[in-house]
Amino acid sequence: MSFANGEVEITIAFNEHSLVTYGDSYLAMLWHVAQANPADGFEENRPGEIAERIGREIIRRWLSKAPVELYHHQGQHYYHRELTKHGKWTGPGGTYVLGANDGDEARAAVATRDAAGGGR
Repeated sequence: MSFANGEVEITIAFNEHSLVTYGDSYLAMLWHVAQANPADGFEENRPGEIAERIGREIIRRWLSKAPVELYHHQGQHYYHRELTKHGKWTGPGGTYVLGANDGDEARAAVATRDAAGGGR
């Protein structure tokens, strides 16, 4: 830190290759310092590279703690929905009754689970 005529200059030194070792609050402070850096990021590449590296570490940490929806879309969802729209599984033997959901017993056709492809 240096002082001259009432002005204060603060230098923050850190190892850009050790960002994973810094605590969250220190990393957040580095992000703000990198954004406040007076260097011209359009004339030099380092200010942007440093800010980007810090930002990516922040994002990496956030994503590692964010809940991930693992099973929102499944390949079987469409087929299961189609089967339940047009019939239902009944009985202990796993008989699929077509049309059982629409109340039209005359159209109901019975197929065993094996004949329908081995299961739901």
